[in-house]
Amino acid sequence: KETMELFQRGETTGLFQFESEGMKKHLRALNPSGLDDLVAMNALYRPGPMMHIERFINGKQGREKITYEHPLMEPYLKNTYGVTVYQEQVMLMSRALANFTRGQSDTLRKAMGKKKAKIMAELKSSFEGGCLSNPAFMSPLKGDKKAAMDVIGKIWRSWEAFAQYAFNKSHSVCYAYIAYQTGYLKAHYAPEYMGAQISSEIGRPEKLAAFINEAISMGYEMLAPSINESGATFLPEKLPDGGSGIRYGLAGVKGVGVGAAESIVNERKKNGPYKTFSDFLERQDSAVNKKAIESLILCGALECLGCHRAALFEALPKAMTAASAARKDKEMGQVSMFDMWSEDEPSDAEAEQLNKSVPQMSRMEMLSYEKDLLGFYLSGHPIAKYSAIASSFQSVSQIDAMLRDLGQQLNENPMTGDDPGMRRRRKDTRRQAQFCAFISDVANKLTKDGNKWCVLTVEDAECKMDIPVFAKTLASLSGNGLDPQPPLQKGRSMFFGAEIGASFRGNEASITLTECIPIEMVPEKMARGVTLTIKTADISAQKLKELHEVLTKNPGLVQVNITLQLDPKTDVTLAASQDLSVLPDAHFAAAAEKVLGKNCLRYQIRNPSRQ
Repeated sequence: KETMELFQRGETTGLFQFESEGMKKHLRALNPSGLDDLVAMNALYRPGPMMHIERFINGKQGREKITYEHPLMEPYLKNTYGVTVYQEQVMLMSRALANFTRGQSDTLRKAMGKKKAKIMAELKSSFEGGCLSNPAFMSPLKGDKKAAMDVIGKIWRSWEAFAQYAFNKSHSVCYAYIAYQTGYLKAHYAPEYMGAQISSEIGRPEKLAAFINEAISMGYEMLAPSINESGATFLPEKLPDGGSGIRYGLAGVKGVGVGAAESIVNERKKNGPYKTFSDFLERQDSAVNKKAIESLILCGALECLGCHRAALFEALPKAMTAASAARKDKEMGQVSMFDMWSEDEPSDAEAEQLNKSVPQMSRMEMLSYEKDLLGFYLSGHPIAKYSAIASSFQSVSQIDAMLRDLGQQLNENPMTGDDPGMRRRRKDTRRQAQFCAFISDVANKLTKDGNKWCVLTVEDAECKMDIPVFAKTLASLSGNGLDPQPPLQKGRSMFFGAEIGASFRGNEASITLTECIPIEMVPEKMARGVTLTIKTADISAQKLKELHEVLTKNPGLVQVNITLQLDPKTDVTLAASQDLSVLPDAHFAAAAEKVLGKNCLRYQIRNPSRQ
């Protein structure tokens, strides 16, 4: 049950032959109820037979009457809702309709499978003669030879078309069975399965990132790589709260590799956890080079030693030289300079000295390295700092769901043509949407006429999607005059207004951006109110004085409300006087958070679009 429900939801990333977005869409529409449905979908989801998927789905769901060219075909096509899906069906029907021998039906199968048109043409006359001489074929047609030839012609033409893509059921059963087995593992042993699946993609960064995001979307925490906790591969790990996580494998860090990762892990297993930076470096062999160590530092895998990333990166060249000398001294039986650290607190002493050497990395620099080396933002998504703003709007996953839902509706009831009725129906599908997202990539393109357009990859902490921005829209968004920087630029967090509806052709869902504003400017442009939360335990005369100063130094027209948090379950909200209204820009937000702490702000947005 759980396995089939996984297929019904289209959660088939990592399942053999069932992981494309198109296949997922069709699985959700089909709502498969058994292995037979999976076998059929595997055979149909190919360049030729794709045209019959809609008919297959509609037949299963009862939206379309199942018909047969001849009653003798029903026993062979009933399970595939009247659609010829497999070569074996043609073999069996040729015997039933035209009394073909097993040899003739197999010759027909071979001709179809190898697309031999000449042999197909030779078999046509045998098929016609066999049908006309078969009482079981002629009886429903009341012996009418002309009617019989019409039916024979329709059947043969459909088989000729089928021959262009014919797939044999035996192969499809094997493929679907493998997919079902892996689906069972994913449904019942998800952390173990996803850990193995992710590990299988080590060395392929794009696929690695995709499966990591899949595991996160399934609710499994991706635990940070650590030289003292990680294996070489991705392994399941129990969390303190009883839940399950997956520990990032060292070999999955870009620039490290399997050999270096296994060397680090084997040394740890043999001689115990690494205690200090110098201890780590001194215990490595030639399999672990400078590039690998740099990658481990920059992704945070050495933070377990108590040192921040910038300090370790800065110290690395000299530390590696010293470690090399220490290894030689040990080989000669001499005392290493590293042994001079205090025996009581060796790691604390070294970490303190290193941490004082350079300032820490900025958050955006740290996140950028994580995205590059790990494939995702380990320390928090770049848009998370704007959660007080983004929470007022729809999420990227909600926008994606709106598009999927509309796409499914259009798949079930396509809109074609350009008559007034169709134009009105397309207009009726339009919905306004508002969301905040981080632009993680911009693919710039040119039309045949030389006009610029692009594809944006936007994301939040939960979901990623691509949005085409065509020339006219791109020109209108680039000229809004609100922002000195190009708005559609990689690495920016933005607010987007959009319209979702049927495409011009009416057969798929589309999204058109109508507005974009830097996310930090949203409160200033769109807020009708701002609420500041204060815990009563933190209230003091000095804090109230500082808060009053923040309000008076940022005058504006937006109403301020103060929420007093009496305890975790009780709060009281009071409206500040009109003369304390503010301009809720980035300067105001920074000043308020400096006095009241992070997450003290909530914005009330004018007419937000939420679901």
